[in-house]
Amino acid sequence: MTAASNPHATGPAGETTEQSRSRTFRADILAQPANLERAAATFLAALGRAELRRFQADPVVFTGMGASLLAGVPAAQTLRAGGRLALAMPATEVVDPGGERVGAAFVAVSQSGRSAETVAALRAVDRPRLALANMMTSPLADVADLILPIGSIPDAGISVLTYTATLLAGAALAAVLLTGEFHANAGALAEAVAALLEPADAVAERVIAKVEGIFGALRDIFHRAKAEGIPTSEAADRVARDRMREVSRLRLIRVLPGAGGRD
Repeated sequence: MTAASNPHATGPAGETTEQSRSRTFRADILAQPANLERAAATFLAALGRAELRRFQADPVVFTGMGASLLAGVPAAQTLRAGGRLALAMPATEVVDPGGERVGAAFVAVSQSGRSAETVAALRAVDRPRLALANMMTSPLADVADLILPIGSIPDAGISVLTYTATLLAGAALAAVLLTGEFHANAGALAEAVAALLEPADAVAERVIAKVEGIFGALRDIFHRAKAEGIPTSEAADRVARDRMREVSRLRLIRVLPGAGGRD
């Protein structure tokens, strides 16, 4: 395996997994513009140094699992639109009998580089093997002929930052395989993503408030069921009745100021 940049145990962006866990899901969503600029700088520099002639054979198979596989779909579609043969294929199908012969070159995508299915898929093929990963030191790196760094900071949980950074990496790779070059204004891309996120954040605020309300109600029901030794269905009825009485009392106070028991 050869790497197009130096290995980083904590990921190309330098943030450890422990640091990422201190962020929230919402913070990851809002951090996408800055992360895309950071990832573009890391990935495009590595891409510019990479020797990709061996990956010019058709068809090119993008493989992975879950979000990593989905992130490879637009890259395959871009290659097909440009006249190349390309497809996205689950890693589990690559290891099926004959799956290793579907492609003339394989691009494996795994942000951690530790997906067992994706590692097994690359190990099963004897064609040129390129890996896109966020961790340059990983089992996937050990079986790939060449690895390129996605360049994202780690996600706090659900794949958000690494997913959009992988979309960018796939688009850049597809462009280079098609034309030999890729020009991108990472700053303009970040601004466009920020413009999309700004109105969406207000919606997210309302959704978060509703979800927190649901969790609060469920917590009250379970606590009451345990405290009173009753089924959760009965506890839910009692909680609902108590809340209805409280709402009625507050409405009465607004109509009759003395009804709350205060002078």
